Amino acid sequence: MNQNSVLIDYVKLWLLKLYRAYEKSGSYRVLHRIYLFFSRAWGSSMLIGLLSRKCDEGKGFLWRSYAGLFSLPQKIGRALRVEKWVRESAFASMAYSFLAGMLSLNTRTLGALFCSFSGAGILGSFVLGRRLSLWLLLPLGLGILLLFFCRDLTKDVAKSKVIRFVLDSFALDFSFAAPELTGKGAVGAVIVGLLGGGVFAVRPLLGIAAVVGICGCLVVIYRPFAGVVFSVMLAPFIPTMLLAGLVMLTLCSLLLYSMTHTEFKWRLDWVGAAVTAFLLVTWLSVISSYARKNSLMVAAITTVFVLFYFCVINTARSKKQVSLLLKLFVLSGCVVAVYGILQYVMGWGTNVVNTWLDEEMFEDVKLRVYSTLENPNVLGEYLLLAGFVCGGLMCAVKREWQKIVYGVMLAAIFVCLILTQSRGCWLGLMVGLALMITITNGRLWGFLPLCLAALPFVLPQSIVNRFTSIGNLEDSSSSYRVFIWLGTLQMLRDFWISGVGMGEQAYNSVYPFYSYNAIVAPHSHNLYLQLMVHSGIPALLLFLGIVWMAARYLVSVYRDQGKRSEWGLLSAAVGCGLVAYLFQGIFDYVFYNYRVMMIFWAVLGMALALYHSGRERSYD
Repeated sequence: MNQNSVLIDYVKLWLLKLYRAYEKSGSYRVLHRIYLFFSRAWGSSMLIGLLSRKCDEGKGFLWRSYAGLFSLPQKIGRALRVEKWVRESAFASMAYSFLAGMLSLNTRTLGALFCSFSGAGILGSFVLGRRLSLWLLLPLGLGILLLFFCRDLTKDVAKSKVIRFVLDSFALDFSFAAPELTGKGAVGAVIVGLLGGGVFAVRPLLGIAAVVGICGCLVVIYRPFAGVVFSVMLAPFIPTMLLAGLVMLTLCSLLLYSMTHTEFKWRLDWVGAAVTAFLLVTWLSVISSYARKNSLMVAAITTVFVLFYFCVINTARSKKQVSLLLKLFVLSGCVVAVYGILQYVMGWGTNVVNTWLDEEMFEDVKLRVYSTLENPNVLGEYLLLAGFVCGGLMCAVKREWQKIVYGVMLAAIFVCLILTQSRGCWLGLMVGLALMITITNGRLWGFLPLCLAALPFVLPQSIVNRFTSIGNLEDSSSSYRVFIWLGTLQMLRDFWISGVGMGEQAYNSVYPFYSYNAIVAPHSHNLYLQLMVHSGIPALLLFLGIVWMAARYLVSVYRDQGKRSEWGLLSAAVGCGLVAYLFQGIFDYVFYNYRVMMIFWAVLGMALALYHSGRERSYD
């Protein structure tokens, strides 16, 4: 540790000397004067003035209708006395005791689960006439051993130096407030074990998944915030419909929570009001859709993922919870990035590389990584959001070794983003970084000439060639997009008011009559055009209104919490990540992949949670 500290101090001293020498140069003085000029112009601009206006909630009829919509579940809950029913329900009590035992890793709860799981599996194998799996004997023996003790292993695990190091690296906590266990917890463990073991006898992996799934569902029902965490972390790894089911469970859990906790208050803001209106316009477009059945399905799944925004802002109610959610989101993004880098190093997926490249122009590009997200552009869009949040956390944490951990994670995300070969994402990254530097420390622009001069020597020639091809219409992918945009614009001349409906089928029912060069496309490859295609100009205006209001709330956080504070830096980073993502939306329809669309609304929710958590107390 001492050697590492000396090395870090030496590097810091060397960089400081280099910066001081640069400060004395004539080029620095010229760039500094330019920076001061633009900094003053930026600070006094009309845009900053509009964004800096105070965000006050309204009191008109529309606002009261919006607020009344969210107060409806609590009124229904009081009328039906849901809180009393849940409190007195034997099933709820048993489920709660079982869940408490599992979270605290109580040995008797685990022993009852393992024994019943093995017993049901052995009996099921005998009834079905199948060969007995030796794997069923392991949990049986372990379960019998655990039944002789009554200890909460969570407390012991938390004392581990390795676990503590990992938790401290991300400033996480590892404690569960479990109530005193009763026999009901063991009964719940036996029931879950019997169900899982019975399924195991038919399909082993499905039986294990059943136990994990039941425990996960109980956690989400008990704490909606857990559903938000699971959804954000698992979004890049699980199928779309499974993710939709998890989000729906989280939504139902949040509604139930609001019905059973009288102190709970819904968070209302102008962004939420605009999101509600956006969803209303989305459903109205289904009526005039040219493929109504398909549009209905697309509108339904879109609604589920857009509503996830309300889950985030209404469950991440304290600074600790918001910070935890941001950190776990970055951790998940780092895993995706590392897998993408391994994909490039190991050569996985080289058989599909030509799907996304002009073979004649980019012969030297062997692979565009896509990691777990099936498409390199989609991966790049996800990494843009995760990367900026990671950069914000790196700047916000205080300890040097935590900064190093986040720095390594940020490097992995950046390398993977480069390997996607997504030029639109590269441009989005540059725009987001330019905005981040301008907001937080404009003096860093002085390093821009040095960075630009060093890039050709650092980046591989294939990356340089790919970047310099931006705007070159000889590239088939660029010309392909231009022709799609032209055809879509022609189509919108006739359908700009109501659109043609949501989904690929509705788009392709009309677009071929306006297409150039008979080009076939699933969408317009532009977020803003596609919103108009789906639901007309009202959808586009409402979406831009959502972005504008979110920017105002983030500016409010940055201004009120302090530019150098943790919350100020995180608000700037999240905002710049959203800008980078939306800039990529000029070149691609960034909502085409539902999982990444959900992540966008989740990050937007995190942005507003930064605002709300600084003003309210947590109920948890």
